[in-house]
Amino acid sequence: MFRTSLAIGVVGLAAIGLTGCAGDDARDAAPEPRASQDAVTEPEDALAVFTQPQAAQDLLPDSLPATAFEDIDRDTTRLLWADGDTSYYAATSPEWGTCLLVYGGEMPTSSCTEDLPVQSSTNEGQKTTMFADSLPDYYSDWDKVADHLWRQP
Repeated sequence: MFRTSLAIGVVGLAAIGLTGCAGDDARDAAPEPRASQDAVTEPEDALAVFTQPQAAQDLLPDSLPATAFEDIDRDTTRLLWADGDTSYYAATSPEWGTCLLVYGGEMPTSSCTEDLPVQSSTNEGQKTTMFADSLPDYYSDWDKVADHLWRQP
């Protein structure tokens, strides 16, 4: 009986003592999430082209086939450059990362990657292009044709 009374008394004193340790703010505050070194950077956060709001010229044309660029988040498209009847767009895909979309001629193409730069050379007669904020030094012979877009000479 003595042990039971002693145990109840100790638990009661501990409970009373501990409630005085935390103020009202401490009970209401949620713990801050720790920054992870493995945190994934969203493509639109990584590239300067996505920092401005999407403008009318950034929208993909209505003339695109219904199935073109299906996996692209259309709210992220940005027109990088137009060369004659060929337009180059930056975009993101939830599944594939950062994308370079090329629309001109009969067949629209896209190249997507999680590692920059994004390179595209899929249309016949088209020069290879790259999309990034900047290119590594070993691409120094490439021609910058627009902000964020380079073409192989």
